[in-house]
Amino acid sequence: MNSVGRSLVAVLAICALGSPAFADDDSEQKDRAAAHYKLGVELASKRKFRAALDEFREAYRVLPRYHVLFNIGELERELDHPAEALNAYRAFLQQGGRHVTAEQRGVVEEHLGELAARVADVNILVEGGAADLALDGKPLPRAPLDGPLAMLPGRHVLRATREDDRDEIDLDLTAGERRSVTLTPRPKSQPAPVEQERRPVISKSEEHEPPPLRRTPAWYHSRVTGGLLTGAAVIALAIGVTFVELAAHDMDVNSMGQSLLTLDEFKTRESLRAPGWVLLAAGGLLGIGAVLVFALPVPSTEVSLRVGPSQIGLAVRF
Repeated sequence: MNSVGRSLVAVLAICALGSPAFADDDSEQKDRAAAHYKLGVELASKRKFRAALDEFREAYRVLPRYHVLFNIGELERELDHPAEALNAYRAFLQQGGRHVTAEQRGVVEEHLGELAARVADVNILVEGGAADLALDGKPLPRAPLDGPLAMLPGRHVLRATREDDRDEIDLDLTAGERRSVTLTPRPKSQPAPVEQERRPVISKSEEHEPPPLRRTPAWYHSRVTGGLLTGAAVIALAIGVTFVELAAHDMDVNSMGQSLLTLDEFKTRESLRAPGWVLLAAGGLLGIGAVLVFALPVPSTEVSLRVGPSQIGLAVRF
């Protein structure tokens, strides 16, 4: 008998009129589950395996009974879904326990050996208690799980969700692989605040403190030049004041009606007036120059040493 024929026999062997898989239940749920179960058997007998699988899944969702898992496993295998078939078979043995018949157990264990080589087994541990699981967006049995979960080889995204907490991991699996993963659902991380640039705190005493003085050659040159200009300005002003005073005193004396100077003396003193004013003007300009030298910032100085085959040169630029 081919695999499809054997699958149908296995499905129909569990199902009889009235769906004995739910015979011990007396509720509205039993009637709904039995209706889906019966329809699944009819569809499977007509080789409409996908539709039959949907009916068996719905029957198990309405009223979970281990008998239905065997049918689900058989149809998943016939549809070439090795991971789903392996998970259904394992759940069937786990939930059925001693109630699983020897014939059913023999069929299931034979299928388990065939399917295990085509899938990867992943042990999933979720910290913090029960959580909803999803593989590539499709729901899985709720954690904690009783054993490993079969997955197809390839890349997957496994996610665990508990209320507003979540965690996920990327998996890249190979056939026959055995792996354990741990998920820790946590609140969704908030965007990190943009760190503001911290400026150094400057006290009032330091706020107006001038930068440290750099004693470069240019600094020394400026101080020497300023000193020379200051000295020249003082000398020019002193001589200029003396000359102007002499000329002015001569005029004052004459205006007061005192004794007149001789013509030669008057010409001599009068000749001091113009040089005096010139010296005063020169002293003022020199003083301004000295102030500028001391007040203006000192330019930077660049010193370079040039060494050639026949000469050595030192270049200084201010």
